[in-house]
Amino acid sequence: MKRFAVTLMSALCTSVAHADDLAVLKKKAWSTAGQSGYVITYKHDGKIGKGAKVYCVSGGKPIYLVEGLDRGDGKKVGIGVGTDGVSGDLADDLAPGYMRWAIDVWRLTCR
Repeated sequence: MKRFAVTLMSALCTSVAHADDLAVLKKKAWSTAGQSGYVITYKHDGKIGKGAKVYCVSGGKPIYLVEGLDRGDGKKVGIGVGTDGVSGDLADDLAPGYMRWAIDVWRLTCR
């Protein structure tokens, strides 16, 4: 029974994105009107994503926003990671687990 539970959990968890299967390959800095961040190229689940805009700072304070992430089907979405860097918003058209992935993108890029 224990082996079945481990196998089941492994199968279920493979569809959820984690930082383990995410890498920021290239970062190009940008800044304008008190905001700054990076335009990134990233690898996720073996696929390369290009042109995602990650906001790191706005008005001298952290801003948790990522624009242009490919949600896996070619559609680009913008995601507010949340003011605490943990929760999120604007994620109503994402599969479960991808909010966590967006947070990981922000952390890998801005920290």
